[in-house]
Amino acid sequence: MPAQETKPVRNEFGLDLFQHRGSVYEGKTGLQFCSLQQAEDLAGFVEKHGGIEKVQKLIADSLERTGLSPRYTRPDEKKKDIFPPKEKDENRVFAKDLMGNKHYYYRFYNENGIELYTMEKKREFFQTVYIPCDGFMVGIDQRHRLEEVLKWLPTLEHGIRGEIERVFNQSMEAPDRWADLGFANLLGRYEEAKAHNAPIAAERQRQADERRAQQDAREQQLAQERQARYDSAIREAEGNIMAGKINY
Repeated sequence: MPAQETKPVRNEFGLDLFQHRGSVYEGKTGLQFCSLQQAEDLAGFVEKHGGIEKVQKLIADSLERTGLSPRYTRPDEKKKDIFPPKEKDENRVFAKDLMGNKHYYYRFYNENGIELYTMEKKREFFQTVYIPCDGFMVGIDQRHRLEEVLKWLPTLEHGIRGEIERVFNQSMEAPDRWADLGFANLLGRYEEAKAHNAPIAAERQRQADERRAQQDAREQQLAQERQARYDSAIREAEGNIMAGKINY
């Protein structure tokens, strides 16, 4: 992207961050780092995502995979797209999310040999990690928590499908608990889940309507009180005028 369209973001961590169109990017990798709103408390944002050491390792790992961004290798080139598309390879797959919508995903491997994916268009540090299950891609956590993810997956006695079924069944057994429709779609129980959720949705709507009605009533009461104070002030002023208490 043209240099004049970016603005450096000063930070206490010595990171090369720049602002562009409502987001903050890391300069060496070109990856989206956070939103402008999150950048207002950058220290808190970094701490929330594992601390500066974790972020620096994330940058180093990304550089090892993809190399420096065009911002560094072609600094004088006036290009609108600083994120050129990756070359086609066998790790790029077209697959369904839990609701059946198709996206491109990118496969990566780890030392445990577990096949995991990230959504290709989510070019950011804290993207969701997906695992394939019965023809669907299931989002399980954020990539910056990959160490925890890799420890958790082997503990699932019946794999990711078994965990989905366990969580889904717990929801279906509780009349007031919302059943995840994505899980239902994977398990072939979508209509059953919709029927289960219907009274919950109706109750939530009733509560929302009730809150809205209460707010409307409060606003109407305040308006009436303001009008009453105004009318009282007018009557008092008129009375003073009639009694000759106000001199012109």
